[in-house]
Amino acid sequence: MFGLKRSRSRPAQELLAAVTTATALMPFGHAVAAPTTQSAPYSAGTGSGLYATLPALDLAAYAGKVVYVDFWASWCAPCRRSFPWMQSTQQALANRGLVVLTVNVDEDPRQAERFLQEVGGGLPVVFDSRGKLAELYQLQGMPSSFVVDRHGVIRFKHRGFRTSDPANYTAELRQLLDET
Repeated sequence: MFGLKRSRSRPAQELLAAVTTATALMPFGHAVAAPTTQSAPYSAGTGSGLYATLPALDLAAYAGKVVYVDFWASWCAPCRRSFPWMQSTQQALANRGLVVLTVNVDEDPRQAERFLQEVGGGLPVVFDSRGKLAELYQLQGMPSSFVVDRHGVIRFKHRGFRTSDPANYTAELRQLLDET
């Protein structure tokens, strides 16, 4: 399980603690008591096959990996721009230990599915239609992303997605991937 490490940021530590202990959210916002344990971290998605549906945002399943958690919504224009970068970055850095997970906050998952058909999926999705994870992460804008290092510490937080961001975000990811 992801152990909490001391971080310079108390809010990051508190968020990770809340997420690690209380994040087993099923698709469409149904809470369960504990993170699921499976042989695979996610199961195949339904419908168009553009995405895989994660049963929970279970960071423990990715211990030892660098995890980029991105919160998005179908109505968010910057989210539309971030998806191609996340897809190509996941593909380019997966062999080094990067995992990109996405959390959709639309109340109606069909809107998310239409969005994914338009931008292309290819990334695992947790549906948070009731906003439980968004509340735990104290989101203040869309998209919002959190970068968790190999030891379970949230090292970087981002709000929004601008054309200048990909170079900085990629540099942060590479830095964490280079750490042991």
